[in-house]
Amino acid sequence: MICKASETNMTYAPYANTCPITGWTGTTMTVSPTTDEADGTTYSVTFPSEAGTVYGGTIDIAQGKLIVNKGIYIADGTTNVYQVSQHSSGIYYTIVTNTIHGNVTNPPVLSDRFISNSNIATGHCYLTQNGTIIIAILPDQSLTTVAKVTQWFTEHPTTFVYDLEEPIEYQFAPI
Repeated sequence: MICKASETNMTYAPYANTCPITGWTGTTMTVSPTTDEADGTTYSVTFPSEAGTVYGGTIDIAQGKLIVNKGIYIADGTTNVYQVSQHSSGIYYTIVTNTIHGNVTNPPVLSDRFISNSNIATGHCYLTQNGTIIIAILPDQSLTTVAKVTQWFTEHPTTFVYDLEEPIEYQFAPI
């Protein structure tokens, strides 16, 4: 789901797409009777189409189960009207979405442009206590209106990944 250190420069550059988020529609697994994969059998598994692209979860090929535990939300300026507010510290923030069903016992939100942290500091993002709202601390303190924030997300589509409140199980033909 999240980029690996070998795939990108892990130095944080605020609001740059420094850590692209990708998902999977299938996987290849090697099952081996020993620790040497060379003597194992390789299986290709295509996830059920209703699962879509998967950003996190577990798979059991023997029972034919895919359990998805991550959700994704893409803020691109077209999918939501953003509420802009000012914190008592003077920093502006936005409600990115209020329609998800995130797991409040594991509230960090991963993003390709924001750091997962609930500090009121520019460049951070987090899931609220009720698990339905992603907050992002805006990169430019001139982004004080819904129109300006919508335009920023139009120019900088941003991906947010969060833990689902309840994992979703999909079935496929066991191998």
